[in-house]
Amino acid sequence: MIYWRDVTAAIRSLLRRNAVVDDHWAANAYLFCAVAEQQIMEFRPQPVIERMVALANVVDSLRPIQFAEILEKQLTYLRERVVQ
Repeated sequence: MIYWRDVTAAIRSLLRRNAVVDDHWAANAYLFCAVAEQQIMEFRPQPVIERMVALANVVDSLRPIQFAEILEKQLTYLRERVVQ
């Protein structure tokens, strides 16, 4: 079985190695990965993570608890991509 994280990881690997057909393909590949990671895999964009880290009040302090599992998956995925 192939998962979305496998697909985006393979595409990102091609992009890092500069093994792409052309700039148009690369631009679309980056966009595809971003959409898949944010919409399907539920990764959060960097500004959202930064807001969650910089807590302003008690209500904001509850958000990290809600997203902890998703953020842990995201960090694990990104760390694996950097190591490869």
